[in-house]
Amino acid sequence: MSKTLGELIRSKREQRKLSVREAAEAVGTNPSYLYELEQGKTVNIRLPLAVKLSQVLKLPLSILGAAALAGESRAVAKVKRPKRSAR
Repeated sequence: MSKTLGELIRSKREQRKLSVREAAEAVGTNPSYLYELEQGKTVNIRLPLAVKLSQVLKLPLSILGAAALAGESRAVAKVKRPKRSAR
């Protein structure tokens, strides 16, 4: 199974020996938002932030984008559809 967006960000950040705070400062976001991304508490990431993350983490934007899209697909799949009433 491929890594989630958060797992990918965290592993690359750790490989680069950056703390959450250092990485957040480098990309211009706050540490709590980056932490939420890493923990999978949010999968929403805007393109400008994704571009900066890909540069700071030395990670191709296409890989980061694919992980983000896969995460959104999983999040949508978890949404329960209301049961239809029998007519």
